Amino acid sequence: KELLAKHEAPATANLFLKTPITDTEAEQLAEWDVIILGVQAQSVSPKAFDIIRDRNPDAVILAYTLAAALPKDNLDVLESTGGIWHTLDLALEEENYLHDTNGDFIEIWPGMPMFDLNSTVGEDQPLPWFLAKFWKRYALDTGYWDGLFFDNAEGRIAHVAGDADFDGNGVAERPEEIDKMWQRGLGQMFRRLRLETGDGFLLMGNGLGAEIYAGYFGAYMLESFPSAALGSWEDSLNVAEIMRGALREPKLLMVHSDTANTGVPNEQFVRFTLGSSLLLGAWYAYDYGSWTTRSFGVLRPTSGCWASLWGKLFCLTERLRISGI
Repeated sequence: KELLAKHEAPATANLFLKTPITDTEAEQLAEWDVIILGVQAQSVSPKAFDIIRDRNPDAVILAYTLAAALPKDNLDVLESTGGIWHTLDLALEEENYLHDTNGDFIEIWPGMPMFDLNSTVGEDQPLPWFLAKFWKRYALDTGYWDGLFFDNAEGRIAHVAGDADFDGNGVAERPEEIDKMWQRGLGQMFRRLRLETGDGFLLMGNGLGAEIYAGYFGAYMLESFPSAALGSWEDSLNVAEIMRGALREPKLLMVHSDTANTGVPNEQFVRFTLGSSLLLGAWYAYDYGSWTTRSFGVLRPTSGCWASLWGKLFCLTERLRISGI
């Protein structure tokens, strides 16, 4: 809470999922107020945390993870066999994943099978409870993180899991049943995790329909703002206000904008989205050819970009001062 109190808007955020993280990259990352790193960084690049904390003791560092999926096809690319993703993979069985009517994994992104949140682990422990304890023990209890960022904390998944077959009878479930199962399972996980952590860590999420979990989150990211999936700019602002009202303290928002996967920064669009973040009193991030502003400086890419396993690009940047923002 003390750290968060120091980062009222305007504050900058950086989603940097590349690992390993070099010393130079860690020094540059320390320029940001809020830094979201892939959870595997705790084992792949532990020194990076020391560098960031030394250069910026007030930095808020969150672990990026997936709400209910596993990057199963890329485990060995992300980390060594002793890493956190490998540990989770070893703990789960075939029945812990969602399957379609052909018995194949349902993936939220290529190589990322989704969990069956109706399933159990070990001696009948509900998977949502297991996941909550897992993230507390293997991530938060390491001492590296100030909280967790859950990507794909979706309120609805029938649009990607419409062929889900819960009972293996070869018949797809109804869309409303799929969404109901997902909402119940994620809600149980976030509720249990909040019980495990109290208010000692920041929990943050993103996803369409995530307002149903907002009571467990202290922060929410508005991804690719303004989101075409939500409609107009006004619709994105309305969602932001709904989320702020539903979030628990400290009720933080992050406006995340990007180059629409072109890698070509648009200064006018940065001014527009930065202005929106100031209007909302939100943290601000801009990536895929990442440049963002802090103290009226603009960050532009100088070193190379790396295609992340999550289908986005995140670049290291340097500060370039401009006027007139």
